[in-house]
Amino acid sequence: MNNYYAILELKPGANESDVRKAYRRLAKKYHPDVNKTAEAHEKFIEISEAYEFLMNRLQKSNINQTQNEQHSGYDPYERFKQEARERAQQQARMRYAEFQKYHEAFRESGMSDVTLIIKFILRVAAIPLFLLLVVLPIYFALSYEWQMILFYWLPGLLRESLVGTCTGNENTISMWVRFIIRQNEFFKCSPKQGYQSNNVIIARVK
Repeated sequence: MNNYYAILELKPGANESDVRKAYRRLAKKYHPDVNKTAEAHEKFIEISEAYEFLMNRLQKSNINQTQNEQHSGYDPYERFKQEARERAQQQARMRYAEFQKYHEAFRESGMSDVTLIIKFILRVAAIPLFLLLVVLPIYFALSYEWQMILFYWLPGLLRESLVGTCTGNENTISMWVRFIIRQNEFFKCSPKQGYQSNNVIIARVK
């Protein structure tokens, strides 16, 4: 019986409350819905068996009854152990069958493929998006002293409040956030400022 306590990571003599808490914690860890490893199914059955045995033993423990059964040559330990194993295996098989049924229905519905595609896209796009939205602005800000680029980059998504118009030399740029850099100095283009082409770099962020 001590082995059952060890399976539930309990010390011998634990009460019903301790057994319940240990079972819930381990069942969540090794449940087929959560743990997809090959060992999880057998571990789940083992945990369920230990729980059934200990709870049955604790609930039905009666000193006088146990002594009478032992004197009659009947071993209650083996009976409890066998009953617990049968209930645990049956319960685990039912839960595993339900999980398999749900998984098959989910896969046949086509949602599984869609989910995999979305996960793949997110994984592939995560690094470029991080570089574009975080690393690149910081690099420009540190390299070219664009102190204000960090304030205009993300709010640039709200273009209506940030967009102006630069005109001059037959150039009209609209619906953009504009940054004009000349001799390492930052200027924000405004409708009153004309477009300058000499030694000027324009960085546009849509």
